Amino acid sequence: MSLAEKIRASRKLEIKVGEAVYFARRPTFEEFGTWLRDKLTDPEIARRYVTGWQNVRAKDLFQDGTDDLIEFDQEVWNEAVGDMPDTWKAVVDRIVTATNDYHKSAQANSKNSRAGSNLKRSVKS
Repeated sequence: MSLAEKIRASRKLEIKVGEAVYFARRPTFEEFGTWLRDKLTDPEIARRYVTGWQNVRAKDLFQDGTDDLIEFDQEVWNEAVGDMPDTWKAVVDRIVTATNDYHKSAQANSKNSRAGSNLKRSVKS
């Protein structure tokens, strides 16, 4: 596994909602910072960061759905999530918590690093 793949893997999240499990990724600090600027809604955040699911049935996605398990499809997720407030809330809460936890950890690691070991960007006039 390459270093880039390890970094991406470190952002993976699992969110359980009832019997369903949604797979998502934690946004980077850069992405997280754009949420307010872009005025993203919770369903839009869920659309952007959910990458798969397990144990999702048609009835989880729409009112007249069956008990049939549904394979993840991004287009189906994008369409369905707007009518799934309990799910989008659980997904976004977990993404925000994971991002906050990561930020706290990064701050602690920065404070605990050896003096002089942090690279500083210099600005030339």
